[in-house]
Amino acid sequence: MSIIRVSCLKERLYAPTLDGSFVDKDYDARRRPPSGRMDAVAPPHLLPSGSLLGRYLDRMLEREAASLAKGAPVVVMLHGFLFDPRQAITMAPADSDNPHSRLYHFGFDPSDAAEREEWRHHTSSWPVGLGIVEGDGGASGLAIGFGWHSQPGFASSILEVGQNF
Repeated sequence: MSIIRVSCLKERLYAPTLDGSFVDKDYDARRRPPSGRMDAVAPPHLLPSGSLLGRYLDRMLEREAASLAKGAPVVVMLHGFLFDPRQAITMAPADSDNPHSRLYHFGFDPSDAAEREEWRHHTSSWPVGLGIVEGDGGASGLAIGFGWHSQPGFASSILEVGQNF
């Protein structure tokens, strides 16, 4: 797969499925892949040694980076503004506001004729754009996709405080 996925909703971290689908159950390392609700992040925003996130990342790195080529890049992709990782993963990235579906997918070749449509809907594949190839065992690199929930409410902010945010 060449991508490791993590989601955040408020102060809670989640391990989604391989395609980025949200799993709102307790974390289970026996699940294939391991997924579910993990640690809460609290100030100072550091997790203790032995956290579920640490164990999840260790396990996924063993799996996804086992064939990582020497000198291959490891990229961390972060996006959440106006996204919601609870939204369903769809075959058409523009139909979901889940960052794992909309941005962290391998569905399109950037040289494809659909590129104009991707740009218009802001659905271009970040991993593909960074040269990460799906299913190559990490030979081209490894992507870590982190998506969080952020729906700030533009209208309510303007109406309540007279400014955006």
